[in-house]
Amino acid sequence: DGIRDAQESRGLGDVYKRQGQFYLRPRKTYTEKDTQILECYYKISPKLSLDDYKEISKMLNCTVTQIKNWFSNKRKREKHPKSSTKEDSLVKQEDLDLSLIHI
Repeated sequence: DGIRDAQESRGLGDVYKRQGQFYLRPRKTYTEKDTQILECYYKISPKLSLDDYKEISKMLNCTVTQIKNWFSNKRKREKHPKSSTKEDSLVKQEDLDLSLIHI
């Protein structure tokens, strides 16, 4: 279909079509609570099943691709800690509230 062709030919991941034109989905800005939830799931497992990604995406009202990208970026940040970002300092491991997630 046209969207898949646009993704493959232009290397775009999260594309949607509106009024005959293709658009990139806007960047997701995670709130502090969103980040805490993601960090809690990450602490349980850095790689989740598709069902887990779907569950998180519904909770945070975003796409599965955005959640997968967050986890991928987090794994890369942990592998290369020198390139840490502001997001890493927002939520410290000891501040995580594991009651936010339901397993």
